[in-house]
Amino acid sequence: MKGKTFTSAIVDFPPNARAMPHRHGQAFVYAYVLEGTARSKLDDKPVTTY
Repeated sequence: MKGKTFTSAIVDFPPNARAMPHRHGQAFVYAYVLEGTARSKLDDKPVTTY
């Protein structure tokens, strides 16, 4: 899409790891869990397990 940028990254979390709360500005974020599960909480929404 003109005026948009796509950036990708592979993030490898060891078991029971946590990321500090953070923001991605106005970005729309896609994530794929390739192995295991990941729990995510966004704003005031409930925790979701992927």
